[in-house]
Amino acid sequence: MKSLDFGCWALTGCLAVAILAGCGAVPLSPSKGQDDMPPPIGAPGPMTQSSATAAHADRGASWMLPEAKNEDLIYADSSSGADTYVFSSPSGKLVGTIVGGAQVQGSLCADAHGHIFVTGLQNEGSGLGLIYEYAHGKTEPVRVLQEPGVIPDGCASDPTTGDLAVSAWNWASGVSGVNIYRKARGVPSYYEDDEIIDYAFCGYDDKGSLFINGQGSGSAMYFAELPKGSSSFTNLRFSKYVDFFDMGQIQWDGSHITVEDFSTHAIYRVRVSGSNANVAGITRLKKWDASQLGLSWIAGDTVLVPTGVQDSEIGLWKYPGRGEPTRTIGTPGSVFSVAFSPTQRR
Repeated sequence: MKSLDFGCWALTGCLAVAILAGCGAVPLSPSKGQDDMPPPIGAPGPMTQSSATAAHADRGASWMLPEAKNEDLIYADSSSGADTYVFSSPSGKLVGTIVGGAQVQGSLCADAHGHIFVTGLQNEGSGLGLIYEYAHGKTEPVRVLQEPGVIPDGCASDPTTGDLAVSAWNWASGVSGVNIYRKARGVPSYYEDDEIIDYAFCGYDDKGSLFINGQGSGSAMYFAELPKGSSSFTNLRFSKYVDFFDMGQIQWDGSHITVEDFSTHAIYRVRVSGSNANVAGITRLKKWDASQLGLSWIAGDTVLVPTGVQDSEIGLWKYPGRGEPTRTIGTPGSVFSVAFSPTQRR
């Protein structure tokens, strides 16, 4: 992930490339959600891994090994294009590649059913934000939400309702906010915070309260909560300094809401009390190549980190422990965001 500062925000990830012309973009319509857009991605029939890989290379087609649907899966989005790579867990075997979604990708998130959401832009100059939803082990989207005139970035699924929150930046107004799609479909409800200029990432806790980070006045990260059932954000005083260039993923780890800090190679475990967000614990990831940056994903007692020890790999660290990675998974190219989708066992 590369952070760029050109007066709009330090927009992150692959979207940074698309936004280079964004501050002077032609005004577009406000954000609207529209589901069931005709899916542009096709899925081939069953094939061996070697033949699938060859076919993908020859035709640029999406593919998924039949075994993937019965395995825990790690999804990783390409930093340089529209591909989303799929790996079996814990083996790290490449079992699929999804091609042809958003041409400029933002980030990944997952819901309680193992569905994966991919945010991004249709292409670098379109100004059409897209959110693709994929079922576990599938290459064709269940649904595609459209956000005309909006650049979607971070996303999160509410475990209590299935609602989908997407932090977004509007091309025309230059205003940033959060769109929340009820049950991850339809037209979203829009929320913004008067003190936050640009929103970066978002995450729900186990009660359905939404947390967001972003840029306000000054260089420090702003952190806020949209309590369950509320229509307005509560701004929180974060107990540690995090530069807005270095703020990353927000997640619930089972006990705490967490915030990623690239500059310290750390994930902060946060306890919220009133208007205070106090760091209750820190997981520092040694040998994490945070120079490339990347949005991590906490999966039980493991945290997955794009770029790992070096570019073009995913690193796996013990969580909430600290220290060096327990292993790495090589990727076909550099990746920016990862998400975990468990097998949907009956």
